[in-house]
Amino acid sequence: MESVDKLKEYKEEVCKQIRWKRVHEPVARELEAHMMDQVDNYLRQGDSEETAVYKTILDMGDPVAVGTQLDRIHRPKSQISMIIFTISLLLIGLVIQTFLVHDIAHPVNLPKLIVAAVLGIGFMFLAYYGDFTLIGRYPKALLLATVTISVGMLIVAPEVNGRPYFFISTFVTFSLACISLILPLALTGIIFVTRKYGYIGLFLLNLVILGLTFLTYRTSSIGNAAFFFATAIILTGAAIYKGWYPVNKKVGYIIEVLTSIATLVVVFLQDSYYIVNRLQIVMNPGMDAYGKGYFGVMIRELLHNARFVGKGVIPEVYNHSVFPLPSIHSDYLLTYFIINWGWLFFCVLLVVFAVFLICGFRITFRQKNLLGFLVSLAVMLTITFETCNYIAWNLGFLLVSPITLPLISYGNAALCIHLFLIGIMLSVFRSDSSVSDTRLYYQKGGFIQWKDRCLTIDFNKYRAD
Repeated sequence: MESVDKLKEYKEEVCKQIRWKRVHEPVARELEAHMMDQVDNYLRQGDSEETAVYKTILDMGDPVAVGTQLDRIHRPKSQISMIIFTISLLLIGLVIQTFLVHDIAHPVNLPKLIVAAVLGIGFMFLAYYGDFTLIGRYPKALLLATVTISVGMLIVAPEVNGRPYFFISTFVTFSLACISLILPLALTGIIFVTRKYGYIGLFLLNLVILGLTFLTYRTSSIGNAAFFFATAIILTGAAIYKGWYPVNKKVGYIIEVLTSIATLVVVFLQDSYYIVNRLQIVMNPGMDAYGKGYFGVMIRELLHNARFVGKGVIPEVYNHSVFPLPSIHSDYLLTYFIINWGWLFFCVLLVVFAVFLICGFRITFRQKNLLGFLVSLAVMLTITFETCNYIAWNLGFLLVSPITLPLISYGNAALCIHLFLIGIMLSVFRSDSSVSDTRLYYQKGGFIQWKDRCLTIDFNKYRAD
């Protein structure tokens, strides 16, 4: 026992020199494994246990020096460049909404905008310095909470402009459509815990995907449900491709195809006429120029008269006293700027978003651990789909009503959620060196156990290295 205590003291002294506490346990485990191998080697050579331990500690070197060297290696990877990039986009959005957009019908509420931005930045840093592995440690709780909140809001929320809204107060309104931004993140935890159960796990995962797609359809729109479903299928396909599900890959892909067909039948085909009609109008809004294609026709006429630099000419058929499109701050911000400032503004903003997305995906595909890869990929896919949809909407392809242009257009609740999601993604990038595929594991035995006439409540059922 005295020898074991000496090894323990050595590990503790080494870990004291490492400032990043998250890596203390994995480092201690690696040290223990290495030292035990060395002790076993000396024992096989005929040394006593005390001598073997003494030689092992001597071989390891001064614990302070070893710990100092490990401290240089195990440090969080600062994401200051991505943070600056994100906050810069946020500031650009604030400047645009406050000073460059003039909507007489719906002027911007500057106090609400500032409060939302400050709260969003707070959420981002809270997630950034938090532990994203909680998603993999408590996936059922996260999913249950998300579904419960969604269903609860759906029951009590009134409809505004065809969308269910949840009113918190006269100062804040929350659209249930924003919940669709969180669901992919909740799904990553389910993928993480079902991956070890093979075909059964894949079957259960697809049931969850089907249920969440239907929930998104009910709380948001059929378009956002389609975006969520596409994200879920990509995440699952990536997990199968990387071999994280112990199944035959071809069979796994067939299961995903069958899941897609089932989702189309259960969720989307019930509105098949609406979808086909909407697609036709998107491609040719003139076929219903005074109905569902009205704004599509208007946008294309406005963009046709836009200039590369400077203000374009608004057709005489529209009222020149106000901009003809509604909701400039939220739904039609890009169209407004193309008309008033030229296509150059649109191209610059497109390049900025492209750089942000490329950098995000580039770092995502470098992730070595499963959970971090899934979480960051879910965030990037969510932002990508939303950005592409918003751009298409503002170019006259009115397929899916957009939530917001992330960090730029108006939408306070969505702004806070986007910054929180980006914070979680940056937390993954920051902690890449401290998380491995074996970081999270399920300990045998339940949360509550009865054994030898003793009741045991294990609060450490899920443990992180």
